[in-house]
Amino acid sequence: MFEDFQICPYTGLRSFTEEESLYFKGREEDIDAATAQLQKNKFLMLTGASGDGKSSLVYAGIIPNGFIVKPARYEIFQRLEAELSGRENIDQVDLNWLYLYLGEMAYKDNEVEVALSYYQKINPDNLLNILRSKEFGNQINNHSLRLIASAIEVLANTEDFEGIKGLMRPFNKAINRSSLYAYAAKGLLYKKTNSEMAERLLDSARVEFNRTGIVTTFQPHRIQLAYANTLYDPKRNVDESFRIIKNLPQKILANQFIVRSLGFHAYLYEAKSHFPENISDGDQAILLSEILYGYAEGKGELNDKWSKFQENYLWNITRWIFYIDESS
Repeated sequence: MFEDFQICPYTGLRSFTEEESLYFKGREEDIDAATAQLQKNKFLMLTGASGDGKSSLVYAGIIPNGFIVKPARYEIFQRLEAELSGRENIDQVDLNWLYLYLGEMAYKDNEVEVALSYYQKINPDNLLNILRSKEFGNQINNHSLRLIASAIEVLANTEDFEGIKGLMRPFNKAINRSSLYAYAAKGLLYKKTNSEMAERLLDSARVEFNRTGIVTTFQPHRIQLAYANTLYDPKRNVDESFRIIKNLPQKILANQFIVRSLGFHAYLYEAKSHFPENISDGDQAILLSEILYGYAEGKGELNDKWSKFQENYLWNITRWIFYIDESS
């Protein structure tokens, strides 16, 4: 006989938890509004009187709606790759996305040689196949491009120039090439692992930036380049970075990354002095949070909870990169 039990959907005076989100009803409009605000600005200040339900809205409403995303377990994909590698004609199957994911996970676990072994299995001739999704507003393609940029960072850190050349070969658009180089340079600079290679990647990003010419569409490479450029040498490069993003429609996003880079190097006053004029209170709050976050990153003072948040928060916000269709 099964034991009979009941679940009470009411929590009393305490807040709802993430596990109880199934029973959190009646605040769908608030959840949608908060989600839209976070997607647009990546910052949300939630205020209200004690007992209004702020904690319940966050834990049972916003977080289960996709804003904290735990990555798939590394060991599961390791076992999958090991199983697939023993099958016949597996070289005819496109597994590039799997190798990119496994390489990134191995590198995060400081298994550099394992990461390189996965990256060596990538077939560059098929690399653009993982950048052809038509779903979720380009987010899948952006994430795939980020995985490629992370691979370039690892290869640069180990000075595998042929590996970098292979991953870059499928990309003909200077915009994408500049974004990839700048993103990889930024990764090396944040981790403080190989400043010499970061400089070389940054130089390559500048070369590709100069090759783009006049562009009337979205220009994400300018944001990436300004970010990495400021991070490399904030005092010498910050003015140049602001020239790079001049007249960009997405300037507030670029400003976030620039002031975060200044905060990373503890140039707090300089970061505040570069706020745009006549911005809203919300934008000002976002920029202030970026300065403080960059400062904590630079000092290595993010505690375990914040590091976990950074790791599991939406990749299209915390590790922003944007793919421009190579076939257009």
